[in-house]
Amino acid sequence: MKNILKKNTLTKKLLILLSIILIVSSLSGCKSADSKVSATNYCFNTAITITIYNSAGETSAKDIIDECFGLCQHYESLLSRTVDDSDISKINNSNGSPVEVNQIVADIIENSLEYSEMSNGAFDITIAPLTSLWNINENTGFIPSEKEIKKTLKHIDYNTISVLEDKVTLSDKKTEIDLGGIAKGFVADKLKSFMISEGVTSAIIDLGGNILTIGGKSDEEGFNIGIKKPFSKNATDYAATIKITDKSVVTSGIYERY
Repeated sequence: MKNILKKNTLTKKLLILLSIILIVSSLSGCKSADSKVSATNYCFNTAITITIYNSAGETSAKDIIDECFGLCQHYESLLSRTVDDSDISKINNSNGSPVEVNQIVADIIENSLEYSEMSNGAFDITIAPLTSLWNINENTGFIPSEKEIKKTLKHIDYNTISVLEDKVTLSDKKTEIDLGGIAKGFVADKLKSFMISEGVTSAIIDLGGNILTIGGKSDEEGFNIGIKKPFSKNATDYAATIKITDKSVVTSGIYERY
């Protein structure tokens, strides 16, 4: 009888211990919206902010965000025309010679050419000479003459780009590539895929005007995205707000860079 009682007591203790382990595991594996983790870094010539509201994976939200920032820096080193040794800089300085690039770069350029075809040239990554003419990055307020603009426009033509496997060639030696119109969207998609693979179920990826969300703020509530009112001095003055779940909102304007 004593052995049976001891066995029953041991079984009860094991069941209680197992219940405690399951409760602790469930609490640690899933974070509520009240325990959001957010961080801001500087990349792609803008401030980027990543906020995780809910993650059920084993990796901490902080470590996931740090890894995302690392991915941003990796992609910037490949795609930015202002980074001297990037693949894009190598193409722009090739003087018309074929340049071997990372396959990611070749794929983005090919995607860009598809969008150029679809838009009849309204989207064109060979815009770099005009960007340089206006000196947009330094934002000095310089306005080029009509003559300079017309002269530069002669070298903006996506048809001068050819991609053969991992080699990119510019047939016009004065043409240059600027992926500013497509790179951040590509990177946001890559970050989202990585975060989902790590168990993130609710998050906002903000790449400076490119907003991409994972899920909603909760199962019942979407994210409320505010679109800033142009020229307003009040940072919280919005022209509109949009409620989204697992979608992207991208804006562009002339009120911060001219």
